[in-house]
Amino acid sequence: MEQYGYVGKILRVNLTTGEKEVFPTEKYVDGFMGSKGLAAKIYWEEVGPEVKPFDPENKLIFASGPANGTGANSSGKGSLAGKSPVWYPVSSFTHSTTGNFTPTMKRAGFDAIIIEGKAEHPVYLWICDGHVEIRDGRDLWGKTTRNA
Repeated sequence: MEQYGYVGKILRVNLTTGEKEVFPTEKYVDGFMGSKGLAAKIYWEEVGPEVKPFDPENKLIFASGPANGTGANSSGKGSLAGKSPVWYPVSSFTHSTTGNFTPTMKRAGFDAIIIEGKAEHPVYLWICDGHVEIRDGRDLWGKTTRNA
């Protein structure tokens, strides 16, 4: 199947184990349009109704659509999805629009990034030229973007 507009790779990062996996986008985009469709398909396949918002089994999913990052009108927005604690008393799937992150993610070679698990201490994800690292973020903890 041709995947016009997609890079063809999804990155999964498990913060508990430190494992990183790259797998094809293909199975997630057939019949699901755009960043919200891609994020929703991943969520519904991987997060069960018993999973609570702050459980390590929950997923934080960043996704881009086929036109994302192309410069086409209104194509700069991507999606951030997962199970939200805000929907009291029943937590459920939620979706938000992202700004410049998803075009950058796509230029880095990924249509989506799935973050799962729970780190022992603050960490951040570093991606450069297809190389992915989970780095120690304790020295950044509590700082703002101005003083980081």
